[in-house]
Amino acid sequence: DWQQLAVIRRMTQQLDFPITIEGIPTTRHPDGLAMSSRNQYLTDHERKVAPKLNETLRYVAARCGEDKSNLRRLEGEARKRLSEYGFKPDYVAIRDEDTLQETQKPIGKLRVFGAAVLGKARLIDNTPAHIGN
Repeated sequence: DWQQLAVIRRMTQQLDFPITIEGIPTTRHPDGLAMSSRNQYLTDHERKVAPKLNETLRYVAARCGEDKSNLRRLEGEARKRLSEYGFKPDYVAIRDEDTLQETQKPIGKLRVFGAAVLGKARLIDNTPAHIGN
């Protein structure tokens, strides 16, 4: 996932390894659910609900540019929305895409991360929220 990719990139840079780490886009089902071996734990009903995780993260990403006043409030709204769909949210976090640090200012390359339990599966996903100055 993105967090692991960011950590490996940073570690490689800090250790001055002469290699380039290349990420690839997440492979998704047509309904937006990230392909994962964890999806096998979803019931038929849960499988229909599961794409709501990505949908919710994309909603938050779009709102980051519109509502620059309170990113923490947007995270809370997303957790509430996921709960209403039947998820047990672990986290929704808006972070700097490269450093993974929390930011108060929605400027630059941000990414919305989320993890939530649905039935027996813990699903994770992320989406970019590139914001202008």
